Parts: sequence; C-alpha cells; structure tokens
Amino acid sequence: MTATETPVQAARPLPPVPEAAWSAAGSPRRTWAFRAVLLCVLGLQAALSLRLERTASPDEALWLSAGHAQVDGAAVGAAALAALADDAFGLTGARLLSLCFMLGATSLLYALTRRLFSERVAIGAAALFAVTQSAIVLGGLATHDPVAVFLLALAAWAVVRTDRAPLAAVLFAAPAAVLAVGVEHASALYLPTLVLLAAMVSWRHHGRLSVLRAVLLTVALAGPLAAGLYGAGFAPQPPVESAWEPAWWSAPVVATACGGALAYALRARMNEWPPALRFGDPGRTWRVLLGVLLCGTALIAPVCQLQPGAGLLFAAPMAGIGLTRLTGAHFRHPQMACLLWVVLLCLGMVRSAERFSSWPDASGRDEVVREQAPKSNAAFRSPGAVPNGSGDGRGAYRIWVNR
Repeated sequence: MTATETPVQAARPLPPVPEAAWSAAGSPRRTWAFRAVLLCVLGLQAALSLRLERTASPDEALWLSAGHAQVDGAAVGAAALAALADDAFGLTGARLLSLCFMLGATSLLYALTRRLFSERVAIGAAALFAVTQSAIVLGGLATHDPVAVFLLALAAWAVVRTDRAPLAAVLFAAPAAVLAVGVEHASALYLPTLVLLAAMVSWRHHGRLSVLRAVLLTVALAGPLAAGLYGAGFAPQPPVESAWEPAWWSAPVVATACGGALAYALRARMNEWPPALRFGDPGRTWRVLLGVLLCGTALIAPVCQLQPGAGLLFAAPMAGIGLTRLTGAHFRHPQMACLLWVVLLCLGMVRSAERFSSWPDASGRDEVVREQAPKSNAAFRSPGAVPNGSGDGRGAYRIWVNR
C-alpha cells in the first residue's frame, strides 16, 4: 500500500428496513389523540341537545312526578334522582342529568367499539351515534329513556371488556342489564343481544367455553328479572306515538351499519399496515354472525314500535366500520365520509327540532302561574292530572301539590 492510497474500511451492516413507515400498534400518544377527538364529539352532542328549549313534555311531567313520589316515600330510583335534580335546579337540571347519561352512553360506545375493532372505527361509531335524532332528543328530555340507554351501554361494555377474562367475569354486566329493564321494560328485548354478544366476543379466546359464558349471563339475568316480574307484575307499555317516523329517520344510520357489516364480512381489514396480515382472523363466519347480530338488533325498535335509541347503540359499531371503509385505506376518500356525516347531522338537527315542537308550549301559562302563585295557597293541580312545569324551577312540583 502506497502513501497515497487510503485504507478500505469494512462496510457497516445496514439496519433492518421496516415494512411500513408507520405502526398501527397502540401508544399513549395515539390513545390521547383519539380521546381528544372523542371529547370534541361529546361537545358537539351536548351542544345539539342544549340548543333545544321548550316547556316540559307530558312524558317528562310523568317521570318527574313519579320521581317526587319516590322521594316522598323514601324510595331510591332513577326517577328519584331526576326529581332531586328538579328540586335543586329545576327542569333544566333534570334535563342536564339526562344529557350526562347520553354522553356516558356515547363514551361507552367508543370504548366497546375500540375493544372490538380499533380507535378509528370507534370514533366513527361515536360520531354517527352522537348526531342521530334519538341521541339529540334523549339528551334534552328528562325521561327514563336516557337512563335505560346508558345502562344498556354499560352492560354491553362490560360484556366486551371481559372477553379475555375468566368466564365468571361476565356477571359484572348483569346488574346494569337488570336495572335497564327495571327502568324501561322494553329494554328486555335487547337482553338476547347481550347474551349472544357475550358468547361471540369470547369465542376467539375461550372457544367452546364461551357458550358457558353466555349461559352464566342468562342465569344471572333470568333470576332477578323473574323475581321482579313476579313481585311487581308486568305491565307492558303502549307503543310510542308515531314510532315508525323516528325509525325512518334513523334508516341512514342502519343502512350505513349494514354496508359496514357487508364490508367486514368480505374483508376483515383494509391492510393499510402490512404486518397486520399476520394477525389472527376470527373467520368469515364469525364476522357475518357479528354483523347480523348488531344490525339485526337495530330492527327491534321499528318492528316493536319503540324508540330506536338503544337499537342504534348496538348498530353503531358496524356503522363505524361502514364510515371507515367509505373513507378508504390511508384516507383515500375522506370527502365521502364527511358527506355522509354532514347529511346525518342535518337530519338529526331538523328532526330533533321538530320533535321538541310536537307538544304545546306552556310558557305563557307558566308566566300567569308565576304571577298568581305567591298570592294564593290553593292547589293548581286537579286530582290525577300531571302538569307541564317550566324550566327555571319556580314552577316546581311542590307548587302544584295541595299540602
């Protein structure tokens, strides 16, 4: 080697090249980013419900009157909780309590959908459910429906959250489901969905033992419900007036869920991340059954002429898949998903405003009552009648009762 020649250095080994420039694995930053988006969705849902203002509906008057009767009798129940809020903050306080229940239901929907699929699907499900007519209206009415929807969401979340836990852990879902039926008898129609869901979500982890998981949940639900029906009697509630109309307005969400179920049955993932191909696939049969179960639950409300809020709660995960597949891999077509969501938002806003204007506005009568109430000790309520109170608390339940 001469003085002018440079020594040849050994070649450095190249680091392994990743298959993709990004990772779909979970991380704290990813989790908190999606939680921030969820917070924006909840803020929009709250704003849509708070914009609705009107005097109490007949259903609200009945619910609050029953709650005050429970408070007077030292009973504990969801109606009594609403009555305490009415005593403290008036009708606005009772309606805010219902809004909290609906926001909790949306949060639980995000959590269970994230457990079933992914964060992106969970955000899509929460965003679609938050702008439906049922979610907006129930968040602005002090009735039993928001409580029942929240308890069903809590039971469904407990079923999905304990899919990998020991079989007996599914019993944590039983109290919420039983309470949901106690608040709203029609919630019993959704209990078979919870039982079948308990078997399906644990099939990948427990195999045939997941059938035993469903049996445990069935026994836990059947005992308290049978005892309650035997002790108190079962009085089915009459169908809701014009129940087919809100179900019709919810048809776009159900159609999106059916499209998502079809896309999920055909392909489990969009394969945006190549390493995801090595993940386990539950199989096409499992995917088809899950889609049929969740989308079929949304049809219970129109068939039985009930409010579709709880049914949309179960169909929302599949609707989230439909919204994600419409967006495409790597956000290829975001304008299509935005267009669908804006259409659903407009439908929800229009229909919720019409629903709130469907009963008489008693604000003029309340003004007269507020002027005359301090001047008289007579009862303003005839026996058996239920008044529609105002929203500021001054026309509260106590004024109407003749002591």
